[in-house]
Amino acid sequence: GNEFSLSNLTILATSNVSSEAKSGNLGFITGEISNEATEEPIDIPIEDLMEHFSTELINRFDEIIQFRKLGKKDLMRILDEHIIAQLNNSMRVRFGREVVLAPTCVNRLLALCDYERFGARELRKIFERLLLSKILDWFEKSPNQRGLRALRIEWDEAGQNFQFEPMADAIIKSDFDG
Repeated sequence: GNEFSLSNLTILATSNVSSEAKSGNLGFITGEISNEATEEPIDIPIEDLMEHFSTELINRFDEIIQFRKLGKKDLMRILDEHIIAQLNNSMRVRFGREVVLAPTCVNRLLALCDYERFGARELRKIFERLLLSKILDWFEKSPNQRGLRALRIEWDEAGQNFQFEPMADAIIKSDFDG
């Protein structure tokens, strides 16, 4: 048979052991959350790991790294740089237009998202469930008006719904800037 060398292979394994750990901080760094990853080494309670994994498995890991929990600023960045950026790439190709989320819309999405427990995937699911089909419908139904470049989405607190507002070329600006 064929022989393979795995000497240059890196395997990343993830676990959600932290939710069941006695110490309460395995897997995630607790305390003040910043936008920068911590540089200081963190003592990992091996006893908590050993309750879930065999000693033989734990000994095979060269390094165990704890992640810090995502904060509101992290989620705003993920929404802007990943979710909206991917959507806008598709919208530019398909319709020649893009989407801009107003701060009210961003705050509403974050308020609906239990990101502290479920992370960024929850934000994507909420965005897709509440806005994506409405955005696509709006772009497909809106006439191809001259100068119309974007769709701004606001959260209307009084009406408890999302409002869609067409935008012209000259006023497009990311609400995530500053």
